[in-house]
Amino acid sequence: ADPTTPPPPPLPAPFHLLLSGAAVLLSFPREKRRLDGREDGLSVGRAHQPELHATAFSAQVQELISRDHFRIERLAATGECHLIAQSRNYMWIERTDGLKQLLTSGEKVPVATGDTLWLYTGGTNDKGEPWLEGPGSGGTLCWTFSGRPLARRVEDDSQVDTKLAAPARSRWCTMAPKPEGDSMRTTNSEPKG
Repeated sequence: ADPTTPPPPPLPAPFHLLLSGAAVLLSFPREKRRLDGREDGLSVGRAHQPELHATAFSAQVQELISRDHFRIERLAATGECHLIAQSRNYMWIERTDGLKQLLTSGEKVPVATGDTLWLYTGGTNDKGEPWLEGPGSGGTLCWTFSGRPLARRVEDDSQVDTKLAAPARSRWCTMAPKPEGDSMRTTNSEPKG
């Protein structure tokens, strides 16, 4: 290797989470709403991002965020990511097709670009069950996941493309309709075209 050649630029984070929702205080800077994951994953909660959790939300919402709320685990060999719920507080994952799933503490599910992680902020639905918004809610709060594609292995590193593809789908974190029926576990409605 030529000592005068500068090292290649570092690769961007393997994935990131973007914070949004009505529960995020308007005074909280946009540039602080992104959490970059590491090769081995990312833990999210008051113990891991104390400044963010102390300044981004009202006291009501802060009380509902655990010290260890959830973790994104990344498998280095495949680049696959999984969400692990670590809190007893309610949390949902919404897939890009609109399907929502309520997660319980310790549950582990795959997560992919465009999936949205909704955190409970005190709301109830018309049946008095915990929900994403409604009476008692501190506003919607979500993290949207975005991962980068895996780099392919090559023998000659001069062939490595360091440019990354854009996420498969751009999304705003918005409130989706409540599920029909008795189950809050999943929403089985067909996506509307």
